[in-house]
Amino acid sequence: MKWKFLTKVVAQLATIVLLLALLFVFIAPGAAFADGESCTIEYNEDGSFVKICTGGEEGGGGGGESCTPGTVNMQWVLAENRGDFCLYNWTIFDQCTGEIFYKAPHLVPGPCPAAVVPPENPCTTFEIGPGGVYCNASKWLVQAQVSFPEVYLDVRPYPASLVRWPTAMRTQLQPNSGSGTLAYYSPSGGSSSSPHVGDLANITLTLSLQPVGKTHIQIPQIGVYETSGGSAYCISVNRIILAQGIPPKKFCWEVPSHPAAGGGPLAGTISGLDELPADMPVFAGFAHAPYHLFWNLSYQKYVRYCPCGSCESSDVPGINSWRLEGGKWEPFCDTNIPSGATGNCSVSVPAECNYDYKWESHSQGGEILPSQVQGLPPSLAADLDGNGTPDAYWNNNLTIRRMDDYDRVGTSAWGRSWNWGGTIYWGVREGQGQIGWPGVP
Repeated sequence: MKWKFLTKVVAQLATIVLLLALLFVFIAPGAAFADGESCTIEYNEDGSFVKICTGGEEGGGGGGESCTPGTVNMQWVLAENRGDFCLYNWTIFDQCTGEIFYKAPHLVPGPCPAAVVPPENPCTTFEIGPGGVYCNASKWLVQAQVSFPEVYLDVRPYPASLVRWPTAMRTQLQPNSGSGTLAYYSPSGGSSSSPHVGDLANITLTLSLQPVGKTHIQIPQIGVYETSGGSAYCISVNRIILAQGIPPKKFCWEVPSHPAAGGGPLAGTISGLDELPADMPVFAGFAHAPYHLFWNLSYQKYVRYCPCGSCESSDVPGINSWRLEGGKWEPFCDTNIPSGATGNCSVSVPAECNYDYKWESHSQGGEILPSQVQGLPPSLAADLDGNGTPDAYWNNNLTIRRMDDYDRVGTSAWGRSWNWGGTIYWGVREGQGQIGWPGVP
């Protein structure tokens, strides 16, 4: 039986090697991997996250993104936990169409997921599940809400460019946070002027969205602007990952936004493109930035503490003995007895000092993963490491800002902005009578 099991494991490992080889066959060139309290987190239709902390003894974003067929991903679904290792169902599928390229005929062995240890908190239990963040040990409620901040994409020229014309872009990302507070809670009838031990004060729940630092941009036919030998040309990439904190980078198009080259809607059908001819086709793409979501719960707890070695009297065991006092023998209880000996008397030792009281500060927090958020649209779940498990959130609250020739936004002559919930429209035309390009003689 043991040899049979080992044979199956070896066969499964060989299957993994074969599947990895098949994976490179299925992925066409140019295809890209898709990037005490009981608690719940919800995603609202207005683009915000809401976290709710409740308890009782009795008890951004924007529209979705476009999709490019051929984007391949893998899915690992836990089927069985054997203790030392786990068995998974493994599937290779098209992230866009859902078409399954390959499904392993046998369960594939792999490491088991690590157990999640909940942090200490002022509640008996702490759970993140449907409806919010709940505390099952008290009768308090606090709610926090945070929305996706704007992702700035600064561009020039816009909303149209020319073929092989250097088109500048940069990204600017910002964090955002939201808090909810509860001034006081007492499970035993205390108040801020007369607190009881165990009372909580200044309960503050904070949600924070922190950018990863890059904006992912996908526009048909877009390329990197290059000059060589007196000529300008574009290296088509279709997809750009633009890092924050760098000067504007130059991109371009080798072809106009004609329907035959992937151009989509006409400018006249898009609200905000009034600067372009109504019959001009434009490229339609999208851009979004990954964010991490964190929570922090801080509060003060009224506690009793001892400022000295002992705040209570105690009886120390001893053995009845005799000692010479004032020239005569008298009985006494000797507390210096050997370790483990049984005493037959005791001595009362008074307390060294009295108990004191104070407000003690507490704080804890952690990251909220997409799997913990109820109602999160799949288009907002970002899988940055490509392992099939979302680990961040796509922020589609994209605002396009037009720069002037000095990389400034908001100037009187050129200042204008657009926000289509993550969608980008860009017109590209061939220049009439165009002889050269900037930087090219």
